[in-house]
This record gives sequence, C-alpha cells and structure tokens, in this order.
Amino acid sequence: MEFTLYYRGPLTSQGNALDKHCLRRHFHGQLKELWSHPPLIQNFDLIDPDFEPTDPRGGFATIGEKPSVVETVGAYNYTSVVSSKIELVADLTITFLRPEPPGRLRDEYGDLDNRIKTLLDGLKIPNDKNALPKDDSLKDDPDPLYCLLEDTLVRT
Repeated sequence: MEFTLYYRGPLTSQGNALDKHCLRRHFHGQLKELWSHPPLIQNFDLIDPDFEPTDPRGGFATIGEKPSVVETVGAYNYTSVVSSKIELVADLTITFLRPEPPGRLRDEYGDLDNRIKTLLDGLKIPNDKNALPKDDSLKDDPDPLYCLLEDTLVRT
C-alpha cells in the first residue's frame, strides 16, 4: 500500500510534548481515513473487536485470536498502521520543503535533523505518559487517536 501524509506548518527542533501531540492530532484525520479503505478496512477488527468486515478477503493472516493494535498510554488510547503485532512495516520518504536558500540546514526553527526527529515523534504512539502534554488538552482527543508508527519500547 502506498499513501501520502501532508503537513504544512511550523516544525521546531526542540519539539516539546505538546508540539509532538499537535502533530499526532494533525495526522489523525488522514490516518483514520486510510483505515476506511482496503486493505486496512478488512482488518478494522484490530482496532474495534466488534467490527465485522463486509468482505473478509484480504485480512491479515494471524495465528489464533487476532491481536489488538490499540495501545493505552496513560489514560489515552492510540492505534497505528505500522505494528509489530501484525508484522507491518513502513518505508518513509520525507519531502521537506522550506523557504530558504539551498544548503541551509538551520533557521529560526532550529537544525534540520532535530526537526525531522520532532516529526517522527509526532508520527508515532508516545512511549509513555511522560511523553504526553501535561495540560488538559488531551481530554478532547479522539479515542483512539490514530498514529502512523508504533514504538516497540515498553509503555507505562
């Protein structure tokens, strides 16, 4: 499957938990839409166990009971497209356009490599509750919040 995610806006090199979570929220709608199309829709029971696909062909092969790709971090639920539980991987191509002279790696938002790290952190499920914003901004988040990547580190 090939798809493109879009983001246009500031991307800081010192991305804090709120910056990264704002990126997650931005990509949520695009990723939720992706789950509504084949082949992912045939496997939506990985997110919602009560879902019954209209066409079960094309489902991911699993041995035994199907796993859930929903992860709980703190009091919030997240799900990802790329998951070790169903052996899905990703190949990312990032096109980073910025209005500055060619070859310039640093601007008012910081250095390029740390800005890419902020982007990657915003594409993945947070590792633990310390990676979430400390304010009340999460209470209105969708349940689950759709992310692109999972991080295989243990969550707390």
